[in-house]
Amino acid sequence: MYVYEVTVGGSLSKGREFAEMPYVPGGPDEGDTFIAHSGAERPIGERGGVPDGLKIDTAGRVFSTGPGGCWVWEPDGEFLGVIETPELPANVGWGGADFKTLYLTWRTSVYSLRVKTPGTPIPGMPAATK
Repeated sequence: MYVYEVTVGGSLSKGREFAEMPYVPGGPDEGDTFIAHSGAERPIGERGGVPDGLKIDTAGRVFSTGPGGCWVWEPDGEFLGVIETPELPANVGWGGADFKTLYLTWRTSVYSLRVKTPGTPIPGMPAATK
């Protein structure tokens, strides 16, 4: 992943690498497993994935789905870890009236979890209602 400065005119400059999320193919052999970040054994089909659904919390931490779950980095690019998920996630987003609900989508499901630091709302989005 790369970050850029955006000029007043909207052009990009000073690009630099922010973080790396290696592509890991899932593998074709059903029944094979791999060892996840936590040490848990998981089906090989859950290992694959690429960055998607990039979101930021109010502390500047970056959240992106990818191999094995939702990857999290500090604003300076320091890797914090992976929120492991029961399936290969496809996207991530913030919700709830206080933006402290992290939603993760899969091919067949939507999961949510509460977090301590609220997500950054997208400018112009209406406030959530109960």
